[in-house]
Amino acid sequence: VRRSAMFALVDYQDKAAPVVDKVIAGLWPPQEPDWRKAAAAALGGIGDAPAESREQAKQSAWRSDVEARIAPALARAATTDPDRDVRKEAADALQKLSLWAGPALGSIGERIAQEPDPGVRHALVRACWNARESPQLPRAVLASLAANDPVDYVRNEAAATLKAISR
Repeated sequence: VRRSAMFALVDYQDKAAPVVDKVIAGLWPPQEPDWRKAAAAALGGIGDAPAESREQAKQSAWRSDVEARIAPALARAATTDPDRDVRKEAADALQKLSLWAGPALGSIGERIAQEPDPGVRHALVRACWNARESPQLPRAVLASLAANDPVDYVRNEAAATLKAISR
């Protein structure tokens, strides 16, 4: 029941702002991994940025709130949670924030190369791709991954992100 209620918040987006801190609290142990994954997925849906880049680029109170509360929380969960599946879900949720995840890219940039799981590394690079217009894009980390990551799809995604911003 609690999980269903959390997922119902996704439909409310900015109207869910008063309960975002309670959902963020669900990201951390001692909550069970399944609950932390559900919290990450719900936050990705609540903070889901508009599809069009022009709309994403517009300043708003909700965008500022997502950038200040949801993006940093998801970045922290994506890079520090002890459970691989929670890190992956948080990284996937961070992708949904698109450009609004930009301010959190600095904190994930330091950790992407240290991530042992290639699926999580790839999801973190995808978050960078989705927020590639951000000034906080970790270009040096992406360049290192593009040149040195042992997994081809992570290398390719990092290279594609760098290529897209060089146009």
